[in-house]
Amino acid sequence: MLRRPGRLTPPLATGTSLHVNWQVSPEVSPMEYFRVSTEYRPPFTVMRVWGELDIAVEAEFRTHVEEAMEQQPERLLFDLSELRFMDSSGVRVILDAYRRLGMGERVVVCGLSPRLQRAFYLMGVTGRMGGMTTYPSLDSALISAHH
Repeated sequence: MLRRPGRLTPPLATGTSLHVNWQVSPEVSPMEYFRVSTEYRPPFTVMRVWGELDIAVEAEFRTHVEEAMEQQPERLLFDLSELRFMDSSGVRVILDAYRRLGMGERVVVCGLSPRLQRAFYLMGVTGRMGGMTTYPSLDSALISAHH
């Protein structure tokens, strides 16, 4: 199992001067930070992602996406509304799925935080020049798909 580096504890104060003594606590499993579920909500296969999606869990996330794609979904929707953090490795996995499924409306994203909206825009994943379709929420994506 992949391991995430331990957490740092705050510095300890002694007397009038501050002595910094960073200590690393025991390793914490990435499962405490990251989770994925997959369900079918016509016309989408919905992949909900929770926690922190970074390089430490990229392989696990990629495995989940590959398993979903093996089912040959009509459309794939990434619900990122419960994501606290995502680095470029998570974006790369989503972009790989987008490219493999034809770079059209087959892969969409919902629930982007303002920070992730900006990052996706700046990376060219979404925006005026085309790119991946985004929705504010899972409900809005489902409603839009049925109209």
